[in-house]
Amino acid sequence: MSELNLTHSNGNKVKLTTPDTLSGDKTFKLPGADGSSGQFLKTDGNGALSFATVATNTSNVKATRTSISDISGVSYFDATLPSNCFKVELSALNVSPVGSGYLAFRVGTSGGIQTGGSYYKFCQNLIGASQNGVFETNNLVYLNGYIGGGSADVCTTQLTFMKCGTGERWTMVSTTMEEGTTSSQITVAHPQNGSTPITTVRFYIHNGGNFDSGDISWTCWSTT
Repeated sequence: MSELNLTHSNGNKVKLTTPDTLSGDKTFKLPGADGSSGQFLKTDGNGALSFATVATNTSNVKATRTSISDISGVSYFDATLPSNCFKVELSALNVSPVGSGYLAFRVGTSGGIQTGGSYYKFCQNLIGASQNGVFETNNLVYLNGYIGGGSADVCTTQLTFMKCGTGERWTMVSTTMEEGTTSSQITVAHPQNGSTPITTVRFYIHNGGNFDSGDISWTCWSTT
């Protein structure tokens, strides 16, 4: 096996050797200048060597949190999605309507909040009861269509809205319980927005009424 010995003035050597097996002649051309600190020696696949900088992933995830301690007297709350948003979470605690009304969910695009009659597909399921689930195509998504809805009914909701794959496809899942009862509901939904970017997520009372009480917070995750 051929080798090249580079001898230090103190007599120690640095040795370069050929590989254990070699199918043919190989030529490596060294770069004409030294690289910068931290760079590495790379090949173009044809024997030409050069110094290059290690690529780093500059994509970072940013969490944007919005909290309102009291939504009494408010008819809705909108979360404006930041650029490159891929996930939204809602926490709503001790929420009740003025009069009657169900908790509902909608999204908005550059054209405003979407209220088309077939814009949302969703399924409601009551937990811990013999009630069958129901699939609907509607102009909103009910978050507690089987529970609550009365002026004295207090509910807590945890909701996740997440981008699915590429493009502007999103899915939503929420769990809502009625305080002081064994009633709870799971809702799974997705908007029919096609390729139109979603810019807003709305939490509100389905009949346009106001909230009587409740605490709410949104957290949006996006890439930067």
